[in-house]
Amino acid sequence: MKLWHDMSTPNKSVAKVLVNDDASTELYIEANVALDKSADCWLFLLLPICMALGENLEVFGSLSKSAAHSFVAAQNELLLGHKNLSPVRLIHHGEIILNPSSQKRSNKAALFFSGGLDSTFAAESVDGIDALISVWGFDIPAKNSHHWQLTLDLLESYAASTNRELVRVKTNIRELSNPILV
Repeated sequence: MKLWHDMSTPNKSVAKVLVNDDASTELYIEANVALDKSADCWLFLLLPICMALGENLEVFGSLSKSAAHSFVAAQNELLLGHKNLSPVRLIHHGEIILNPSSQKRSNKAALFFSGGLDSTFAAESVDGIDALISVWGFDIPAKNSHHWQLTLDLLESYAASTNRELVRVKTNIRELSNPILV
């Protein structure tokens, strides 16, 4: 699998992905906050797909040193629980960033939050959660704006009532992953 990363705006990351040297697919992640300029997030979103296909991941774009090193550790964890996956290699063409963000790091903690029972229990019982991250395109398809808006209204209300920031993310990664990882 080949990945070309483009970070044309601070709030949107676009990846052109070529699977099996076949037709390319354009994937995106957009958010209401600034995103990191590296292709780091794509490594871990595409890793299970590559492992299911038995294809190495070839990245054209910048990566952080920590993400490149974590690729193998993440893969080893996936191999422990999923015997149907195959080991793959990361092939990188581009800059390795030692300090991926020029912004000062914070000690804030965030929780992926769907508004369902499990994530609400975690939000209520884990101390120190500053932000809730909700992803449109994981549980609710990116094309279903009506269902998302109903959910978003509830998520915003809950975040406000608990005095937490709501980070809204949208992605179409499931359009690629669903047919492969089912």
